[in-house]
Amino acid sequence: RSRFIIYANTGVCAIDPPNSRPYPIFNGSFNYERMRGNKNRWKVGLEVFYNTANPHFYESDTIVHLDNNIQNIQVGIRAGYAVAVGNLLFPVEMGYYLYSKDPIGKFFHRVGLRYQLNEKWIVGITLKTHWANAEYFEWGAGYCIGPKKKRPFRTLGPPF
Repeated sequence: RSRFIIYANTGVCAIDPPNSRPYPIFNGSFNYERMRGNKNRWKVGLEVFYNTANPHFYESDTIVHLDNNIQNIQVGIRAGYAVAVGNLLFPVEMGYYLYSKDPIGKFFHRVGLRYQLNEKWIVGITLKTHWANAEYFEWGAGYCIGPKKKRPFRTLGPPF
């Protein structure tokens, strides 16, 4: 069984100095998920990030200069695994930035919890990191596109 999932997430990021104002973050992704049995799910996906904290973070940086908002977009691919316990999912994902002006690194990671509300909708909260450096928590929803479950076979006669 496989399906496609579209996720939309948002989060809040704070930068140095402490107690600075929070900056919103937006993330959209398109994923392919392959289910193995009832508990194992393997997935790959394409993600687009927009972090409004980056221009403020790089204002005094001598290496990175963001000339416009388009340069603030980050695009990445990722692969992951999730364990399902009932409707609760525990995803662990690792990704690679295809385009990013961020000099911190090319790899990002995500761990968290997601809950399958019904056959089509998923909600969740996850933590996005760069190796051991937590960047922000994100929460959002996903919509599943894929084959519908087959209905049980019915006969035309009276029920027994």
